Amino acid sequence: MPSAIAKNTKTGYSIDVTTDCPKRREGKACKYCYVEQSRKTGYNAKTVSDACPYNGEIKRFKAPKVEFLNECGGIRLFSFGDYMPEHRDTIRTILDDCHAMGLNVKAITKQVDFIKEFGNHPALRVIHLSIDAVGDGVEWNIAKELRNLHAKVLIRCAIMRPEDVQAMEFADIFTFNHATGLKALGFKKFSKVEVLNYAEKLGNRVCCTTGACFSCPVKCGKAS
Repeated sequence: MPSAIAKNTKTGYSIDVTTDCPKRREGKACKYCYVEQSRKTGYNAKTVSDACPYNGEIKRFKAPKVEFLNECGGIRLFSFGDYMPEHRDTIRTILDDCHAMGLNVKAITKQVDFIKEFGNHPALRVIHLSIDAVGDGVEWNIAKELRNLHAKVLIRCAIMRPEDVQAMEFADIFTFNHATGLKALGFKKFSKVEVLNYAEKLGNRVCCTTGACFSCPVKCGKAS
């Protein structure tokens, strides 16, 4: 069974107390989910685990590791899974340990209950609510309302088609599809050059122009 704290090639480290999510459990996994795509193709696929144990690993992080992760914008919460209330106590323990160690946390979620439960936790630097234009993300009006209510909440949009950019211009962070195998759904795989061109147009709102959080100029937004 994998640990809740794992190395991550993009983010340095990430936190996942499960590698499942409510949408997948309902049989409604996001059509563009990179985790599910990896499982289908067998490439670097994460086995579905209902629970990943946390054994206080954060408290053993050395100062240079904490500093490195903070320079990346914080440690990523929900990389291969998403929030489910059954893991509330474990997540609280992890966030408490992060706060005690001075480690910032950035969360990306489609579960609004996470904000209701943890939106004011001091370890959280920023919470991204994920939306899209294909019916798999948080409803736009709900995302806008929560952004207005919570200083730490930003709206992150998944761009599957060029027309999605204008449709979700109100978003704070844009992430462009780079997964293969989605052409049949009408989704475009954006090249690195195309993403860089969009970054010039959209300003400091495009995620993953460099492929790694450490070198990314956006650092998941400026919320604090």
